[in-house]
Amino acid sequence: MWWAAGGDVMHLCEEVSDLQRSSDVASGTVAEAFAAGKEGITLNVGSNLEQCGLDIPENIEEIVEWVRSSRGR
Repeated sequence: MWWAAGGDVMHLCEEVSDLQRSSDVASGTVAEAFAAGKEGITLNVGSNLEQCGLDIPENIEEIVEWVRSSRGR
């Protein structure tokens, strides 16, 4: 996972546009991201998958909803 020091969430790869705007990007495990204060994976999962060159699954809306609920939103 990758995250910006000033951001609240983690991302799927370093190439995502949100991280390109940051000069302080870190990477590590999910546990390390949580320890760094990140609240969970970005809600922009589909965009992250696309920007990382990964396939977007047919159930992306369900995945985003799960991410949202796991973050308490």
